[in-house]
Amino acid sequence: MEGALTGAAIGGVVGLAGGAVVAKIFAGSVLANTGAVVSGIKTAVGIKATQEVAKRTFSELIDDITKNPKRWKMVKEVVSESTKKGNKGGFSIKRVYRCIKTGEYIYEHILKDKFGRIIDQHFRPYGK
Repeated sequence: MEGALTGAAIGGVVGLAGGAVVAKIFAGSVLANTGAVVSGIKTAVGIKATQEVAKRTFSELIDDITKNPKRWKMVKEVVSESTKKGNKGGFSIKRVYRCIKTGEYIYEHILKDKFGRIIDQHFRPYGK
């Protein structure tokens, strides 16, 4: 099951279809031998990753998202009441961004007061 390990390593969903090991191709995955279609899902047979993405530091991710925002896609946003004592009536916005090119994630947290003014905005390397 060499393909299962390789597929899991790149974030694919691995399974058996007609005896062949297949994996769903996600955006950003770089695979060889692609082209089979199973139930309308593009798949890869004999999965081999052709490129590994080097992890960047947190400061490099912040630089990238601020200088090249078009490379990043917001994949989740959660808006809730602020839990900060001094921000009664305000709200908290948590956003998750995914780099289209590398698949890396970065998390943004924004605090707004009851008038909608930003009182704090920062990035995190992890979600809370």
